[in-house]
Amino acid sequence: MLVDGSYQPPRALGRVAAMDAWGAALTERGGALFPASAALLAGDRLPNIEQQVVLVRNGLDVRFWNTLTIVGKIEARGAFIALVPVPDLQAVIVEDISGMAIDRLATGLLKAHSIDEGGIPDQGIGGHDEMWFAARDLAFGPEAYPDVEPQPGLAREDVTRYLPEVSEEIEQILSFIANVLIIEFRAEIGFAETQAVLTTPGLFGERAADAALGAEIVGRIRTDEEIHVRSLSLHLGELSNVTFRTLEGGTIAGSK
Repeated sequence: MLVDGSYQPPRALGRVAAMDAWGAALTERGGALFPASAALLAGDRLPNIEQQVVLVRNGLDVRFWNTLTIVGKIEARGAFIALVPVPDLQAVIVEDISGMAIDRLATGLLKAHSIDEGGIPDQGIGGHDEMWFAARDLAFGPEAYPDVEPQPGLAREDVTRYLPEVSEEIEQILSFIANVLIIEFRAEIGFAETQAVLTTPGLFGERAADAALGAEIVGRIRTDEEIHVRSLSLHLGELSNVTFRTLEGGTIAGSK
């Protein structure tokens, strides 16, 4: 917490100041943060807030319990971000990237992101996963329903090459950053809806104050995620503003 009582995201002081500097430098070079927002995922989500409220109000709240549990377990999987192999970007980028955020992906930025999501369990450091479980237990009480696991991933492996001019490992890290940004946008929409349900007047009866505290915890998660969105948009903005060396010995603009 800051001295004024507002929430201070962990691992934020140096990271945010650095992003300010990297963003300013990107602007000076004629670039900008990648222009994307959660509006990319506009559309109906089911159940929507009103439907979820009806389910909880009529005793069918196990679905909301399951949602909070599954989101927490998916957040825990975010710890793998620190393990993502980052290739030598400087070797394939014409410009000097030593003063850019993308030069710090493998030396701290991805690790900070991963700790935010899944913590470091063997060191007793919790992440968003534990925060979700705390919010759930505040609203419902511990062990209100049996544990539940996320469904296995149903996505097919995409073997399409979108940037065949560069190596697969370079294309993979570019796709990874873009995909994580989309995940963050999807999360932002879902998390906002969760807060709305948790703060619905009269919905949680005598646990209303606890549910409201759970909503505050979710709000803190959203504050952390804002840093992630800004960081990922910065990475993509920098990558769009550099020149890549191709496998054939030529070059291609990152904006392509």
